[in-house]
Amino acid sequence: MRKTLGLAIAAAVIGGCSLGAGHSGAIQMTTSGKIVETVNGQPVPESLLEAIARQHNLHLDKPGARDQALNLLTDMVIVAHAAQHEPFASDENYQADIEATRLKGDRKRHV
Repeated sequence: MRKTLGLAIAAAVIGGCSLGAGHSGAIQMTTSGKIVETVNGQPVPESLLEAIARQHNLHLDKPGARDQALNLLTDMVIVAHAAQHEPFASDENYQADIEATRLKGDRKRHV
C-alpha cells in the first residue's frame, strides 16, 4: 500500500507539473533527446529516467539500477495515465495539492 501511494503521488507530480501547458499525455515535458522506452504509446525520454534515478539515489551505471529506475518510471507513467481519466483530477483541492508539490520542488531546485 505504501509503495502504491508513493507511486501515485510521484505520478501525480509528473502528471500535474505542467497543467495547462498544452501537453495531454502522462508525461508533460518537451523532449528532444533519446527515448528509452514507450509506455502506453507515450515516449519516455532518457532525461526523465535520469531524474527518477537521482530522486531515488540510483546510479544508472551500477548493475540493476537502470532496470530498477525503468520499472519505477514505468509504474509512475501508468499510474499518471490512469489518474488523467479519473474525476479527481479536475477537483480544485487535488489541483492545489499538485501545485503545492510542484512549487515545493521548484523551491528545492533554487535553494
